[in-house]
Amino acid sequence: MTSLRLVVPLALALVSAGNGQDVRQAARRVDQLVEAGLRDAGQRPEPEVDASTLVRRTFLVVAGRAPTLEELDRWTRRGADHGELVDELLASPGRVSHAFNEWADVLRVQSRFGRRVSGEPYMHFLKDALAQNRPYDQWVRELLTAEGAAHAQGQGATGYWLRDFEMPLDAMSNTMRVFLGTRMECAQCHDHPFEDWTQRQFFELAAFNGGMRYSSIDLRNPQRSMDRQRANVVRAFAQENGANGRTVVRRLLQDQGVGLAGDGNGAIRLPKDYAYDDARPNALVRAHVPFGPDVSLPEPPEPPQAASGPAARVRARRAQPIEPPPLGSREAFAAWLTSPDNPRFTTVIVNRVFKSTFGLALIEPVDDLRDDTVAVYPELQEHLEQLMRELGYDLVAFQRILLNTRLFRRGAAVFDEAGEEPFRFSGPALRRMSGEQVWDSLLGLALGDPDRTLKAPGATAAPIYAEHARIAGLDAEGLEKLLDEEMLRYTDRPAYIRVVAARRAAARERATSAGPSTAADLRAKIQELTVALRKARRSRDQDAVARIVREIADARRDAATQTFVRNPQFVRASELSQPAPAGHFVREWGQSDREQISSSSLDANVPQALQLINGVVDARLLAEGSALRRALDACEDSPARVTTAFRAVLGRDPSSTERRTWVRLLEDEGGSGVVDLVWTLVNSHEFRFVQ
Repeated sequence: MTSLRLVVPLALALVSAGNGQDVRQAARRVDQLVEAGLRDAGQRPEPEVDASTLVRRTFLVVAGRAPTLEELDRWTRRGADHGELVDELLASPGRVSHAFNEWADVLRVQSRFGRRVSGEPYMHFLKDALAQNRPYDQWVRELLTAEGAAHAQGQGATGYWLRDFEMPLDAMSNTMRVFLGTRMECAQCHDHPFEDWTQRQFFELAAFNGGMRYSSIDLRNPQRSMDRQRANVVRAFAQENGANGRTVVRRLLQDQGVGLAGDGNGAIRLPKDYAYDDARPNALVRAHVPFGPDVSLPEPPEPPQAASGPAARVRARRAQPIEPPPLGSREAFAAWLTSPDNPRFTTVIVNRVFKSTFGLALIEPVDDLRDDTVAVYPELQEHLEQLMRELGYDLVAFQRILLNTRLFRRGAAVFDEAGEEPFRFSGPALRRMSGEQVWDSLLGLALGDPDRTLKAPGATAAPIYAEHARIAGLDAEGLEKLLDEEMLRYTDRPAYIRVVAARRAAARERATSAGPSTAADLRAKIQELTVALRKARRSRDQDAVARIVREIADARRDAATQTFVRNPQFVRASELSQPAPAGHFVREWGQSDREQISSSSLDANVPQALQLINGVVDARLLAEGSALRRALDACEDSPARVTTAFRAVLGRDPSSTERRTWVRLLEDEGGSGVVDLVWTLVNSHEFRFVQ
C-alpha cells in the first residue's frame, strides 16, 4: 500500500489537497461517463438546481443538517462559489458528525456492548479517524488488528471485535459483509444454498482469528499479568475470602482486562456436527481466503514424534500446547482484506461514498456483491475504483470530486423501486432525510448553530480512560484496599453503595471535559466585556472594539441558548447515546437499534408525524430564546417574517402566491399565525426530503 501511494500522480495528489482545477477536471470525467450512459439509455440529465437548493443539499449531504439562516444567506449571495462551500463543509466538524452517524449504522456502534464493555472508546476511535481523515484502508486495518485493554486510552479499535463479544464466527460474517460486500453468514452452519461458499471455506476464513482472546489479561493465570507484589495480594485475598473473594478477583480482572489478545494462530476446529465428506467433525483446519490474492502464513511447527508406550504417549500429549502457536494470521487477514488488489474492498467503499453523495449506489445493495454483479455504469464503476486507489483511500478527497460534479448540481430524480429499469442518475436520487438529519436540522432552528454542541472526539470516553488508568496504576496497598471495598458487596451492602457513590462523584470531578458555561457565567462574561468595550471605545482602538463586539454577540447568543435549552440531550445526534433511547425523536425517525448492519430506515410512519405535530414547534422551535424565535422577532413586518420562516425551514424564498397567502394570515392572526406558518413548513414534505 505504501508503494502505491508513493506513485500517486501529481494531479491526484493535488486533488487530495483540494486543488480546484484538478478537482474540476476529475469531476468532469465522472460527468462525461454518466452523461454517456444516459445517452445510451435514451435519457436526458435533469436541469441544474438554483443556488438555495444546492446549498441546502450540500449541507445535508456533507454536514448532515440544513444550513442556518446566516449560512444560507452567506452562500447564496452573488458570487458565492460552490467549490468553496464544499471545501469548507468537508473541513468542518459537522462533516465528522454526519460521517460518524453513517458509519455507526454500518458498524452497529453502541455506547455499551454489554454489562462490562463500554463502547465509548470505540466511538472515540471512529470519530478521531474521521476527524483526521485517516486513509480508509489504514483505519480498517487498525480495527482488524487491534489488541490491548479496551478501556485503556489509545485502544478504542478493539471495540470492533468486542462489538460481537465472544462470537468470532458472527464477527467474521459481519466483517466480510461490511468491508467486502460478501454475505457468507449462511456458510457458518452449512454450504451456501445459492452461492459457491462452503461451510469449510467459511471456517478456513474464520481461522485467521484463531487464538484471539477476548481479554488482555490471562484470566486462567492472573499472576502472569501483574507484578509479584500485586499478584501476592490477589492470591491472598482469594484464599482468605473463599468463593466470594474469587468472584471479586475475577470481576476486577475482567473489568480491567476486557479487550483483545493474540495475533492469530491461523487455525480453527470445524463444528462437532460437521456433516460434509471433505473433513472430519472437529478437525483442525488452516486459514485460507475464499477469493482474491492468496495469503501465505508461516508453516506451523511439526507435531512431536509419536512416542512408544502408554506412559510416553500420555507425557507427549501433556507436553503439546493447548492451541497452535501464534503465526500473525490476524495481520495477514487485515492485509489481504484492505489490499488494493482485493477485488471487492475498493468496490464496496466506492459505492458507499457514492450512495452517501447521490442517494443510491452504482451497485445496489452495496453489501451483497456476487460473481455476476454488474454496476449501472460499469465503465464509471471501474474508473471510480481506480480513482479511489490512486487517492490512497482518502474518502474526503474522493467525495470532494463527486460533490463538484454537474451530477450533484442537477435536479433530484425519482427512483422507482418497483421498476425493472435501474436508476440511471439523471440527477441525485430524491430521498428522505435520515432521522439524524431531521433532528440536527431542527436543532439548527432552535440553537442557530447546532455544531456548538459537538464535543472533542474523545470527550465522553475520557472518564472511562481515567478510571481504567486509576485502577491499573494502583500499587499493592491500593489494590488491597480496592479488593476490600469490592468485598463489601457481599458483607455490607449499604457501605458498598456509599463507596460506589463516592467513586462516581470522584470520577465526575476527574473528567477532563468541562461542561458548557452556565447562563450566570455568561452574564458575568458579558458584563466584563461591556466594561472592556467602553475602554476600547475611549482609546479609539477600532480593532479591539470590533473584536469585543463579536465576543459580546457570541456570549449573548450562548446565554440565550443556555436559558432555552433545559435538556442535556438537546445536542447533535452524534453526541447522543448510541443508539438514542427507544422513543427518542431520532429513533422514531428511523435510527436503528444497531443490532443489524445498516438497519436504519427512511420509511415514513405515524409516530414521526406525531413527533412534529405535538409540541415540537411550540415547545422548541418558537420557545423563548430559540434562534428561530429571535430571527422572527427581529423582522420589521409580516412579509419579512414570512420570508425568514421559509428560508429558515425550507432553505428558499416563498413564491409570490405563498407570500401573499401567509402575509394575509399573519396580519389577521398575529402571533398564532406565525406558529401556524412554522408548523406548516416543518410538517411539509419539502422539509423532510433531500432535494
